[in-house]
Amino acid sequence: MNERGFEHALMATLSEAPDDYKSDEALDIEQVRRVQTFEDAGMLTRDRGLVVTMTDGTEFQITIVQSK
Repeated sequence: MNERGFEHALMATLSEAPDDYKSDEALDIEQVRRVQTFEDAGMLTRDRGLVVTMTDGTEFQITIVQSK
C-alpha cells in the first residue's frame, strides 16, 4: 500500500463507517460532517492527507507520510 491507497482507505473509514460505530474512547463517526483530500480542499501542499470537518465546525488535518 502507498500513501494514496492509505488516504483512500482512511477516507472511506471516516466517511462510511457503520452508524453503530461508537465508543467512549473512539471518534463518534456521526460527528464527522465532511472528509476531503488536501487536494480537493485546495491546500497548497505536496503531502497527501485529509481535512476532516466535524458537525460543530471543528477541522482536523491528517497528513499521511509513508515512512517505510
